[in-house]
Amino acid sequence: MSLEGNITDGRYPISSLSHNKCKSFIKSMHPKNNESELVLFSDGWIEEGRESEFLNPESRRILNVKDVKSVEYSGGKYRNRAMYKLFNVVSSLSAFVMLVFSIEVFEAAFMGTDIGEGSLAIYATMIWVFFDLFRGKMAEPKYIKFNLNDGGGKQFFGDLPEGGLHRTSSVFVAITVGFFLIFFFEWGIERSPFIGDVFGYAMLVFIIWLMLKFLYGLVSDDAPLSGINSADIPEGLTHMYFAIMAIRSNTKDNPSNATNDVPISELEAIKARLLEHELLLSTIASFDDILSVPSPSLGAIAIRVSTETIMKNACESIGVKSKLNAKKTLISYVHQYKTKAKLDSKIESYLENIRMMGNRAAHDFNVDWDEFKVILNQFCEVVNWYSTILPKEFGIAKSN
Repeated sequence: MSLEGNITDGRYPISSLSHNKCKSFIKSMHPKNNESELVLFSDGWIEEGRESEFLNPESRRILNVKDVKSVEYSGGKYRNRAMYKLFNVVSSLSAFVMLVFSIEVFEAAFMGTDIGEGSLAIYATMIWVFFDLFRGKMAEPKYIKFNLNDGGGKQFFGDLPEGGLHRTSSVFVAITVGFFLIFFFEWGIERSPFIGDVFGYAMLVFIIWLMLKFLYGLVSDDAPLSGINSADIPEGLTHMYFAIMAIRSNTKDNPSNATNDVPISELEAIKARLLEHELLLSTIASFDDILSVPSPSLGAIAIRVSTETIMKNACESIGVKSKLNAKKTLISYVHQYKTKAKLDSKIESYLENIRMMGNRAAHDFNVDWDEFKVILNQFCEVVNWYSTILPKEFGIAKSN
């Protein structure tokens, strides 16, 4: 699900969310409790983020936010605030205690030494495990709820309140488990060379797998979350909610009158200039998203994505090819273009303004119509410049 493929389809990803009903790190290790990666596209569809060669893209579609009856958002709440906050802090301290006294526990278990202060680690483990398994009973996660027209509903779940503290404690637990495995590995080698060989080869295979996965990520051009700033899609339930509401801001149930701040005639005049390059733009990105945006923030994002593709094609037109592991960002395309051709300083400043405004829109959805009008004007200038430098052999004749 690369960005370029989505642009060809006339859409692009604008937000993502890791959805999981299970709020226990221990239970989440079971395959049935795996997180679902959900991606919101500019056409309103929310889809499973992971592609499969066995499934058609349509089969990954969950719902279209334009078609639901209403959308509700909850920031999460406590069922028992005092108990939840107490266990959240105590379990985090317990994770640290587990790490500090893990050696004493191992030596007592495998070498027969006196456990001594290691007993603190055992009690700490019991506290952490209890909170991890039952914290979902003490609080409710934040969520987005979609009320469907047939009376049904769907919910996407985020994290529990103050979830960052528990995630931090889980890191300490993971480190403790890692140390335990290392200690056990050394202990096994001393007593049985065969056990040592088995663990040694298993560790080698695991390390090689991690390295290959890392290298594939560097050279792969099919990152599922490439988009917006060509580095990542803003992630999180709250961000997705604002993106959803921006898409729904001009549906029949939520008519938008935000353009009252900017005379419609001004926007139409600018759009008329873009229509002079309609053929060129239709090969670049979702032209309709720029001409009929439901919100200025989505319009800024559409311009940002389109401008990036313009600069990518401009680089290719002068023979500049990106390295496989190079970041595909607007700023990188600008730098690559300047290595072989001169870029007008005015156009360069427009490109920077579009980049900054588009990134702000993608993350905060706080671009207003006046700001959208400004970068729409600047985008017109960029498109006009592009039409003058694009060779005819690239399939589009220069504009007059």
